[in-house]
Amino acid sequence: MTADTKSIGKPERIITLAMYLAERESPATKQDISTNVDGYQKLAFGDSASTKMFERDLESLKEVGIYITADGDSRYSLDTKKSFANEILLSPLEVMRLRLASISPLTDPTFIFNDELRSAVTKLSYIVGKAELGDLPDLRISEDFNSAERDYVKKLEVFRLKRKEVCFDYVDRNDRKTRRTVRPYTQFSIIDDWYLVCLDVDIQEVREFRISRMSKLTQRRSSTGPDFDPVEITPNDYIGFPFQFGDEEEFDIAFLLPRQTKLDSKHPWFNANLLELEGYPDKLVMTTTARSTRQAARWALEYATGIVPLFPQKVVDAYLQGLEKVEAYHG
Repeated sequence: MTADTKSIGKPERIITLAMYLAERESPATKQDISTNVDGYQKLAFGDSASTKMFERDLESLKEVGIYITADGDSRYSLDTKKSFANEILLSPLEVMRLRLASISPLTDPTFIFNDELRSAVTKLSYIVGKAELGDLPDLRISEDFNSAERDYVKKLEVFRLKRKEVCFDYVDRNDRKTRRTVRPYTQFSIIDDWYLVCLDVDIQEVREFRISRMSKLTQRRSSTGPDFDPVEITPNDYIGFPFQFGDEEEFDIAFLLPRQTKLDSKHPWFNANLLELEGYPDKLVMTTTARSTRQAARWALEYATGIVPLFPQKVVDAYLQGLEKVEAYHG
């Protein structure tokens, strides 16, 4: 195990629990779960808070169609007959929320089911790709969130509307504390966590921050005027083509795709031109625009197997550098 209960969020925790039980050939005791799944370290000792959290997590998994059952000896297993039904019952909005929830574990090098999760999310998005995806509901803050988090969500919404840059201290999953300066673009909630999508001014990259990990939130400047031009961005846009949001001047970009990644033209994540390649029946070329070289290279590396940037050269170079880092990490 690599994290304690406080340092891992609910999305990562329940996804890891579901994947762990799916991989097991026999039911798991609370001791097994406590030893092998981050976030449940105290479960085996009868800790009341951990037990209640575990029970809530089982209910959350049930809400998305993943059923965990217990036998008479309190051993837990995944009910494969109820889970993984052939018919997809999720709405496009629910699929998008699953994609957003998968961001954190997919970018965590310690998450051991990275390939399986990416494949599952990509397949799910493909299956429901023909559905129309509407806008997210209006910003509503549940009383389930603690008062400090609710206060920050409200403040960030004010700063976003006024287009003011903000600063805050941020503690990441490895307990590293940094001071961040960002331009708030939009917010969304996943289960029990709120996230801010913003431009990180120091690295000039659009990314998301978990609001519960923030502290000492302040407006960067005391001036009353806006600090940046309006940016039209929703969580839908961000999860689809994150490279279209950044501080670079807009440029044309092209990717080589495996044909099986082609989705219906109404799919929100594939609002781009798809071209046939003569002599290459299993390939497509996708052309669109971008405003972030780094994010474009990362998207090609992470979204699905077989995506390769064709131009411009700066994205190709960043992609090749990313491949070198991946190879060095995995050996």
